[in-house]
Amino acid sequence: GHATESFSDFVVGHGELWSAQLMAAMIRKRGLPCVWMDTREVLVVNPTTSNQADPDYVASEEKLNKWYSLTPAETIVATVSEAVILKTLSYQEAWEMSYFGANVLHPRTIIPVMNYNIPIVIRNVFNLSSPGTTICQPSIKEVEDPPQYSDSIVKGFATIDNLALVNVEGTGMAGVPGTASAIFGAVKDVGANVIMISQASSEHSVCFAVPENEVNAVAEALQKRFKQALEAGRLSQVEVIHDCSILAAVGQRMASTPGVSATLFNALAKANINIRAIAQGCSEYNITVVVKRSDSIKALRAVHSRFYLSKTPLAVGIIGPGLIGGTLLDQLRDQAAVLKEEFNIDLRVMGIIGSTKMVLSDRGMDLQTWRELRKEKGILADLEKFVQHLHGNNFIPNTVIVDCTADSEVAKNYYQWLRKGMHIVTPNKKANSGPLDQ
Repeated sequence: GHATESFSDFVVGHGELWSAQLMAAMIRKRGLPCVWMDTREVLVVNPTTSNQADPDYVASEEKLNKWYSLTPAETIVATVSEAVILKTLSYQEAWEMSYFGANVLHPRTIIPVMNYNIPIVIRNVFNLSSPGTTICQPSIKEVEDPPQYSDSIVKGFATIDNLALVNVEGTGMAGVPGTASAIFGAVKDVGANVIMISQASSEHSVCFAVPENEVNAVAEALQKRFKQALEAGRLSQVEVIHDCSILAAVGQRMASTPGVSATLFNALAKANINIRAIAQGCSEYNITVVVKRSDSIKALRAVHSRFYLSKTPLAVGIIGPGLIGGTLLDQLRDQAAVLKEEFNIDLRVMGIIGSTKMVLSDRGMDLQTWRELRKEKGILADLEKFVQHLHGNNFIPNTVIVDCTADSEVAKNYYQWLRKGMHIVTPNKKANSGPLDQ
């Protein structure tokens, strides 16, 4: 038989009731006081189905607390070692972040409390002393004067992976009414979900992102729908770009702050990350870009470090910790605080490699003890692994290799390192004095 929607809602709703009672019983069994409370006794709602989200909250309800087993709302939805806990979020910012992958809140959780202006407090069950993150309506002063009331204009970053980009282009699209309707009508007919849309002002092309597992059906539907236009040359192609990810920057105050987009794109450019598509609504609650899936985490780390860590975060790798390299490391140790405080340069030595040993660090090593670290935790030197660690295994996108050797074999790698977007500082003259074909 077929279960009705109301019966399905009835069964699904009891799952939470049963799990809550089991949890309460387990806590009492361990000798701790615990009382199970039926939320239906304190929350008044109109009968609805799962497709509706507008309950009538009791007028006396002042705050909704949501406990979570991870850190409260952070500046980034990914594995980043230095994510910053946010003190406040607006309802719109929280909704945008939840849409783009923040799993602390479901988007539909926010709608009813936003309608009644009820603050949401996200707390961590493993850190009771932390005040958590408060989601509420910003005051007029916060909106009009963001630099004074906000820790950062951009409140967070998030990604959606496993996407494909579909690009429909052709000169016959310009000025023709109904083209976009026909495109997205075909997408609707196959039941695909459009995550993002971007269109050139010339109307020469329209591109949009869909889940990877739905793109083949979408492409076939578009090929069928525009078969005559493709054969006549009015449309040049229906192109599919696989293995994409969306990176979104979220912040309600971005609309009134010049330069946010420039800072975002500059951070991605310095990390050698190519942008395939861009989308931004006029409300400017988010700026969305499409990048290669393989660049997703790197892109997150790049923009996060640019907005939250330092204007110039540097991941440094030292090749040749001899007399010159050792002296340089000691100088960096002595000047690190000055570089950060006076010049806003957050310099972190992520690796040191010699002829036989190397030592690597994920977050930057303590230069007070770099010699001891190299002796005690040094591993077999491998230049390829060393460079890979610097370039792809840390949260700082700006990488500098300092070659303190006079080794021509090391200098042969400069070209490849530069192509990867890495910077090179060296007293080694071998690279400029060898054969021209190098």
